[in-house]
Amino acid sequence: WRRCDASATSLLRTCQSSRSIASTRPGVNLVPLVDAVCRDPDDDWVPATALAGGAEAIVTGDADLLALSSYKDTRMLSPRQFVSRQV
Repeated sequence: WRRCDASATSLLRTCQSSRSIASTRPGVNLVPLVDAVCRDPDDDWVPATALAGGAEAIVTGDADLLALSSYKDTRMLSPRQFVSRQV
């Protein structure tokens, strides 16, 4: 699972850097969340971006996002859960 963990870390870094890019990307209109949805309010941009982009799932190792389990129609999956659904 090291490869999966490394990929998840890389994906997390990509997502973190995408935070500022998402608001300027054509076709993705961020929807501000009325109420905090994550245990860590600094993570609320993640489900907001998923909602705006119509994502089915977020693959993350972030414990606060995983605790959310899902938001609207978007599921929060660990890398291991994601891989097991693809096999």
